[in-house]
Amino acid sequence: MAPLPHLHRLLPLLLFLPFILVRRGARPPDAATGLHPVVLLPGNKCSQLEARLTDAYEPPSPQCKGPVGRWFRLWKNATAQRDPAAAPCLADQLRLVYDPALRDFRNVAGVETRVLRFGSTRGFLADNPGDKDLCMGTLVEALERAGYRDGETLFGAPYDFRQAPAAPG
Repeated sequence: MAPLPHLHRLLPLLLFLPFILVRRGARPPDAATGLHPVVLLPGNKCSQLEARLTDAYEPPSPQCKGPVGRWFRLWKNATAQRDPAAAPCLADQLRLVYDPALRDFRNVAGVETRVLRFGSTRGFLADNPGDKDLCMGTLVEALERAGYRDGETLFGAPYDFRQAPAAPG
C-alpha cells in the first residue's frame, strides 16, 4: 500500500502550482539569495476552512441555524470545539454526504465551504501563537528568517481535508 494514497489527487495541483502563482504575480526565485520556491502542504487538521449557510440548510437543532450568507470559520473553529453544546452544529456543518450519481462526496445541503488563503502559509498557521508547533509555524518562521517570503518564495497549499478520496472498494 502506498504511504499516502490520497496525494495522487493533489499531484496535478502541485505540478501546476508554480505556474499559477507566477501568473498571479509571484516573483521567480531571487538570483542574489539563491532561494528556490518552497511549497508547504499542511496536515489534515491545519488547513483553515470557512463555511457559509444558505436557506437550504436544515440544522439538527435551532441553535445551529447561523446567519445565512455570511462566511464564518468552520475549521479550526476553536469556539465550537470548546463548547460542548455547539459540537453537534460543528459536526453537522463539517459532515459530508455521498452522492451516488456523481460517485463522490459533497457538503451537506445548504453548507458551502472554502479553503482560506490558498497559495499562502497563512491559510494553515495556528491562530494561537502558543500552538505554532502544531501547524508548521516554527518551520515557517525558520524559513522566513532564512530569507523566504510568503507569496514570493514560500507558498502554502491548504486543502479541504474532508475531500480526500475514499478507500479502495
